[in-house]
Amino acid sequence: MSRKIKLFIIIFLICSGLFLFLVFHKNSRLSYDTGDEIALANNSLIHRFNQVQEKYTIPTGPKKISNDDGYFLKLQPGGKNIYYYLPSTGQIKSVPILNKETAPSSIVAVIKPNFSKIEWSNDGKYLIASHQENMFYYNLSSNTSKKLDSSISNPVFSSNNNLAYLDYDSVNDVSEIRLTNIDFYNSKSLLKTRFKNWKITWLNSAVLGLYDGKSFFTLDINSGDFTKIFENKKNLTVNPSPNSVGFIYSYLDGFGETQLNWYALADQKDNFLSSGLAASGCLWSNDNVNIYCLNGSSVEILNIETREIKILAKDDVLASAQSIILSNLEDYLIFKNSQNQKIYSLFIGQE
Repeated sequence: MSRKIKLFIIIFLICSGLFLFLVFHKNSRLSYDTGDEIALANNSLIHRFNQVQEKYTIPTGPKKISNDDGYFLKLQPGGKNIYYYLPSTGQIKSVPILNKETAPSSIVAVIKPNFSKIEWSNDGKYLIASHQENMFYYNLSSNTSKKLDSSISNPVFSSNNNLAYLDYDSVNDVSEIRLTNIDFYNSKSLLKTRFKNWKITWLNSAVLGLYDGKSFFTLDINSGDFTKIFENKKNLTVNPSPNSVGFIYSYLDGFGETQLNWYALADQKDNFLSSGLAASGCLWSNDNVNIYCLNGSSVEILNIETREIKILAKDDVLASAQSIILSNLEDYLIFKNSQNQKIYSLFIGQE
């Protein structure tokens, strides 16, 4: 056999062996990889079916949603969080209504500490904070503030962020109801009066409600018309409807019992609703027909047209509820517990 033929046979055998090795190795690797992939897929499926899907469980009864002492609660724009104030630090904080655990709140802004009263704008972007004769205006969006004159008292924001307030002239012993824009520029006088303790509320964007603890008046900010609605209502408290058609109010009758009434502005009709309920403890529904009211240790819903009352929830903690707020969907009541100053939420909707 020639040398060339021997060399060809050797090369052929080497190539054949290499080819067989590669084919065998590939098939065994495919078998191994496919087995691993199947095992991984099976494990993944098993894990997926065994895994518990996280879901918010509606708590039964009031649930504490913050460890802080919360004051001057305000529903945040969007309706998912609550703003509140810490007098000890001056912090404005935010906490979710549906807080699964009592977790630390987030800081929204820091203002001066130890304020005893805060008036919020409707959109939560502005506030006026006061303590004794010191009053400050804050714009939370621009992080700016300014001290207001000591003659100013009882400022109230309208739905479109105008401001009505009482301005007392101590030299002449005369008060004025004044109107201004959001940052206290270009104010104008609406009414001069000798009474210096008016409480002010907005009935709609053009009409103010003024009351002194027993009598109630309306003041048209455009025409200046000043009208007496009623008088001689002891411990008078007023709560206007969101659609501006009227207001509920409560007072003490001659026997010292609290009476709740509904007053319709269009027909000037006064309607009795219930005994034992205070207007300050009620919140308007979005339908402007029903109101949610605290009554001792229960929450009730009252229809102002039919006077039908339905109990939504009962709990001893509700007897200490203050600064009540209704969520946008009307499924949660948020409040401060006056016993421990903590913020609570209570589910009152339909599961």
